[in-house]
Amino acid sequence: MMITIILVMYSEPELDSMVNQLGVYPLFEAVININNEYLRHNAFNKAITLLRSYENTYPGEFQARIEYALAENYFYESTIMEARNQYMSMAQRHTASIEANNALERLYQIEGMRTDTVIMKKIMYAICLFETGRYDASKDSLLKLVNSKLGDHAYYFLAGVYRQLGDLPMALGALLAIDEQFPNCRIIGLPILKAEIYIDTKDREKAIMILENFLVQDPISVFAVKARQLLNKIRD
Repeated sequence: MMITIILVMYSEPELDSMVNQLGVYPLFEAVININNEYLRHNAFNKAITLLRSYENTYPGEFQARIEYALAENYFYESTIMEARNQYMSMAQRHTASIEANNALERLYQIEGMRTDTVIMKKIMYAICLFETGRYDASKDSLLKLVNSKLGDHAYYFLAGVYRQLGDLPMALGALLAIDEQFPNCRIIGLPILKAEIYIDTKDREKAIMILENFLVQDPISVFAVKARQLLNKIRD
């Protein structure tokens, strides 16, 4: 899930000053925006402390969003156990929310990369770079990892970076590299990303075929929800 980025780049001391002025019940978006700016400075501890201060302040959907954002902070910091526990607990508390679905996707990603935690942490940080708008840095980081033990995961997230940059041929090329170099790849969300990119290229028939095949093979996973949403979007 992409996070909203403040257009003005604040220094870390300026952000600290903003936090001191937030008060007891600040605007939700103000908290999230400061959190995101802390992430752009790699000030993970400050971002986590900020969200912890307000995690029980907001009702309803805002509660789910702030708990998910907190889990993302742990993920970006590469504190794997804390991230996993936070994703699990928020998904259990907010079962009907979009954030719960996103949390389950992250849990799948964590589980899929556990074979090499050193490379896993590098990929997690590359995802942080991507989610905070530092696309070129994310791309460079992932390119260094495509020949690693988790190269299929590096290619998978690299495809997402190229897609965000509007380079759809390179995005498809990254996914084809997975097919060629990692024939036993078990990234569950891979068909979904392929379909999304084919939708972007206006190849609706190929996207529909991928999504329908996925739903036949895996009709009840968390990714099946997204597959059905994409099919409905194509057919509307």
